[in-house]
Amino acid sequence: MKWLTNREAAALMGIHPMTLAKWRCERRGPRFQKLGSQAASRVRYLDREVRMYMKDPDGYEARNRRGVA
Repeated sequence: MKWLTNREAAALMGIHPMTLAKWRCERRGPRFQKLGSQAASRVRYLDREVRMYMKDPDGYEARNRRGVA
C-alpha cells in the first residue's frame, strides 16, 4: 500500500494539484485520506485508488456514489 501526496497524485494524473483540491470540495476524483482534524490537514491518496480512477473516471465515481468500491 503506497500513499501519495496531493502533488504526487496530481503529477501521476497529469493535472494541477489545485484541480485535486477542487475535486475534493466537489466530492469528485479518487478517494483520499485526511491526516488530522484541522482544515489544513495533510491529504494522502492511495496509489491504487488514483490508478483505478485514471482507468475509468466515470465508472469509478458512479461506484463510489453508491457506496460500492
